[in-house]
Amino acid sequence: MDYKKTYKSDIYLMIPYTSKRDIIIKENEAEVDEYTKEFLKSINKYSTTQCREDVTKEIERYFIGKNNLCCMSFDYEQEEVHKEPIYMFISKHKKTGIYMLILMDLKNEFSPTHIQDQLSTDNIYIYDGEQRIHVDEYMMNKYGFERCGTAKNLISISNKPEDEMEFKCMLSSETYKPDQTMYYLLDSKEINNLANNNFSQYKYYELYASKYSVVYILNTFSDDLILNIQDEITILYIMELIMFQSASVLRTNNRVIKELSKEGTVSLKFIEELYREFGKTIKFWNKDIFKYETVQYISTKINDAFETHQIYEEYTKNQQFLEHIVSLKDIQDSNRESKILNIIVLILTIIQVIPLIFDFLSWIFKFEFNIDISNDKYWFNTSIVLLIIIIVIVRGILVKNKKKKIGIKG
Repeated sequence: MDYKKTYKSDIYLMIPYTSKRDIIIKENEAEVDEYTKEFLKSINKYSTTQCREDVTKEIERYFIGKNNLCCMSFDYEQEEVHKEPIYMFISKHKKTGIYMLILMDLKNEFSPTHIQDQLSTDNIYIYDGEQRIHVDEYMMNKYGFERCGTAKNLISISNKPEDEMEFKCMLSSETYKPDQTMYYLLDSKEINNLANNNFSQYKYYELYASKYSVVYILNTFSDDLILNIQDEITILYIMELIMFQSASVLRTNNRVIKELSKEGTVSLKFIEELYREFGKTIKFWNKDIFKYETVQYISTKINDAFETHQIYEEYTKNQQFLEHIVSLKDIQDSNRESKILNIIVLILTIIQVIPLIFDFLSWIFKFEFNIDISNDKYWFNTSIVLLIIIIVIVRGILVKNKKKKIGIKG
């Protein structure tokens, strides 16, 4: 494919992870340079000045090293055709156990849309020493992280591509091919609408967003990478908080779905764990996270594009269904207990009328039973027999219910 860029660009890839334990992250001081310093300084500054302190003070950010992003062939045969040098950062929210990996690709040379495509199709590979490895495997091996959400990207460009189709491909996170036949040409009303929806709040840039991408057309794009980082962070830190939101929902929702797919019963303890887990993320959901109206507006637009609220609604629906299952289980358990108690009451009642039965039989058959019901031995033996009967009945009910649970007939 004969491809030539008609703009300059930087790319940021953002991938959410989680861990069940607190991970100590060590900064890679040996590879720190002016760009890593500027990134951390700018994102910490904007988070502090633009966001509520009680939200941002719980987020820690680290530079964990430089690496290379594997750029694959366009035919998806996993053949590496190019390497993009990247900087790797981790944003850590200790209270929730959610971590955000940020890959910064400055002065990007390879086709940006193809890198976006690799991200959306989960084909991001980097290096562990000399070995090419999937980014999720890399994070698992090094930190014990598990993916807990959908990856997003921010692409910062100096101007719109000459071919409008390439700009639309940026929004759809699909590979742009200049020699694409008409048959496979992107023709989406939804993407066309997004491509015409510039929600910037200042004149020095344009801003567009879709489910997976934010496209930032920076009129002040410079050859000075430090200046570009400073401008790009103004959008990136907003995306970071939004992704903490969606990752927290997706993590809990995945646990709910996993539990629903099991054949076993769900416990109230598990429901309580879910509430505690999600409750730790509640600060992310406040509507007044950002101090300025313009920033809040941008956040709302990106949130809508990322479909964060739909994700939350799906989680709520699944959570309610799970709670309904627990309620039904409680009702079934109560019914079983009631049956057992009724049987015990019936047996105890029978014990009370046994002397009357003997008297009645004696009167009918003119036969005297030599049973002394006032005898302690009589009542002891009778109690033992009835206790055995009760145990057999209760065990029979429990076994029958267990067979129903696992689908055994009879």
